Amino acid sequence: MNSAEEIYLKFYDHIFRYCLSLSHNFQVAEDITQTVFEKALHNLNKLPENSNVRAWLYSIARNTYYTHCKSEKHYEDIESSALKSESAIDPERQYIHRENIMNMHIALHEIREPYKEVFSLRTFGELSFKEIGMIFSRSETWSRVTYYRARKMLMEVLENEI
Repeated sequence: MNSAEEIYLKFYDHIFRYCLSLSHNFQVAEDITQTVFEKALHNLNKLPENSNVRAWLYSIARNTYYTHCKSEKHYEDIESSALKSESAIDPERQYIHRENIMNMHIALHEIREPYKEVFSLRTFGELSFKEIGMIFSRSETWSRVTYYRARKMLMEVLENEI
């Protein structure tokens, strides 16, 4: 997979969903995703052969999102962004779903790094433990242990809120 077009077509949806899970804002996710692929295109020749392109793109996305947050110095309210992305199929299911999402994101923000990010990469970004380890320059075992600790922390936070 050498061509930029192949990379874009294969990974665009994954990177966009990851950016959306970070930002909770469709427009911001689109902007960041576009920036990720622009950066990737400019640096594709620097990527060593047999590198994990997906992990590399997620790393660019994470760093681009953090840069965006620093430059914007504001965060959109999670609840309003969740409302924008919901469909209007069944109001009762929609309400329960929205409430569960909101509770999950509130709880997620209460756990510290790197647990929060590892959990997000695994759950929302659908990355393997090996890929997460590569992003953090750690082992697959480290990412697996960190993820399970994050889950435990998250469950404790959610249980305390009940």
